[in-house]
Amino acid sequence: MAVGNRHVDLAKALREAKEAAESAGSLEWISAASAVAHLKPHLENSAHAAKMRICEFAYDKLIRAKARRYVVGDAIRDDVALPHVFWWAKGHAALTQNWPTGSFSTYINDTEHRAFGVLFPRKDIESMIPEDAQPVTLEPAAASNKIFLVHGRDEAAKNEVALFLRNLGLDPIILHLRPNSGRHLLTKFREEADGANFAVILMTPDDVGGIAGADVQPRARQNVVFELGFFIGKLGPAHVAALLKSNVEKPSDFDGIAYISYGQGTSWKTELAREMHHARIPFDASAVLTA
Repeated sequence: MAVGNRHVDLAKALREAKEAAESAGSLEWISAASAVAHLKPHLENSAHAAKMRICEFAYDKLIRAKARRYVVGDAIRDDVALPHVFWWAKGHAALTQNWPTGSFSTYINDTEHRAFGVLFPRKDIESMIPEDAQPVTLEPAAASNKIFLVHGRDEAAKNEVALFLRNLGLDPIILHLRPNSGRHLLTKFREEADGANFAVILMTPDDVGGIAGADVQPRARQNVVFELGFFIGKLGPAHVAALLKSNVEKPSDFDGIAYISYGQGTSWKTELAREMHHARIPFDASAVLTA
């Protein structure tokens, strides 16, 4: 967790960041990992030095940054230009960092700020390279083929969905099949989730529940509902799809994501493939109807 905090005019900083991003017109944005890879060869091949330099330049308003999802306390916004004060720690302990996934967090005005899917303009990163440096070709970052599969107690359904994803050339992350490596369960979950670019939530009627005094309804397990909310916050609604089996109750507070009826037949496969295609997940589309 971030350990620092300070008080700033956040509204002004957000407004300045938005104006800076919009004034440049159309920009090509690259991932945080790509930015480090591009800058590293010019800093004695040090990834640490590249990360520090990017944080310093962003804090000094010399480069711009945006987040696919920006969470301030309980408020969630998508596609937000990050204020320069977000980078105040200049790469030190007060800024929690995960450069491979572009996830960062810090505290501003006594409130936690979390940024997911952070991007930088290619031209801004290139401007940090000395003019006499040898050119380095920056390859576009490959989209992750890892899909986090959240499931309940229905082993047959879990195996069917996992097989479908594998047949499309995707790599389903099933938490209990991953090595523990000495990690506590929550740490393991968060670290494995960092590698995923899309989440499939398999909601099967494993439990029952309802309002006190009313009839109970089939529900997904509590951990499944929790992880549904986690991935909506982490990846954004467009990168989450829920498969609902039979008459399982649909959570009322998670609108905006794709709810797909799962059962006999193959329609759920085409619907799920459509959602992943919309989220720009690379997969073998020719295998959808045969997987």
